[in-house]
Amino acid sequence: QTQSQRKTKPTDESGRFAAAILGNTEDVWKEVLPNQTGRQYRPTTMVLYQGGTRSGCGSAQAAMGPFYCPLDKKVYLDTSFFKEMEQKFGVKGDFAYAYVIAHEVGHHVQDELGILGKVQGRQQAASNKTE
Repeated sequence: QTQSQRKTKPTDESGRFAAAILGNTEDVWKEVLPNQTGRQYRPTTMVLYQGGTRSGCGSAQAAMGPFYCPLDKKVYLDTSFFKEMEQKFGVKGDFAYAYVIAHEVGHHVQDELGILGKVQGRQQAASNKTE
């Protein structure tokens, strides 16, 4: 099991950073969602792993990148992803890494609002038009 699945605090730098960003996004959504929609925000959980793990959506592999699984309402992040962003794409820095986490939490918010399926459907349709 990963550290997050055991509900312990991460001890490495990238894990502590991810936990801090998740905490910040949770603080914002706990205030923003009720103010804008009248609905309470139910926090997500982040699973940090290395190489691979199991999710409610099946097996998770590092090659998949970060993702949100609506079946278990968790964000999955391989802790090596930040290094991969830098090495493969030349993207680095706290803002870029925080953006990735906030993006996945955004999918959780879409799921909470009941629009995740619609958003994914439109993304798929747009993707099919460009192929």
